Amino acid sequence: MAAVDLEQERNDKATKLAAQLHPYPGRHHFLIKPLKQQPTMSEKIQAATHISTMGIHHSGISTQAKLMWPLREFTEYDVELMAARFLAHLLTALLPLLPHQQIDKIWIDQGEYLSFVEEPESPDENNPDE
Repeated sequence: MAAVDLEQERNDKATKLAAQLHPYPGRHHFLIKPLKQQPTMSEKIQAATHISTMGIHHSGISTQAKLMWPLREFTEYDVELMAARFLAHLLTALLPLLPHQQIDKIWIDQGEYLSFVEEPESPDENNPDE
């Protein structure tokens, strides 16, 4: 009974904090039938990737539940936030395994991709209309 109370208290605190940070959290889900077993790491990665790439509205409740396990109550905003955090932590953990040349190539590719963005011009001190 105490574990259920602690889980409910944790869910309540998370829900209140999310409501303060993001006042329009999307649909609120409460899983009446919890998942039969804990999702594997691979299933959580697949769920997070699907939600992040396809969007929350193109993912089913079972996909969202795999990512959010062991929580049974969550909002769409909670799911989107968890997907982004989960993938960020995963990729950050994998980064040291990449060869240094590959990391350099990623930096160069990103720089080239973003090179079309121009620096904003500073206001002309001689022209007060700007």
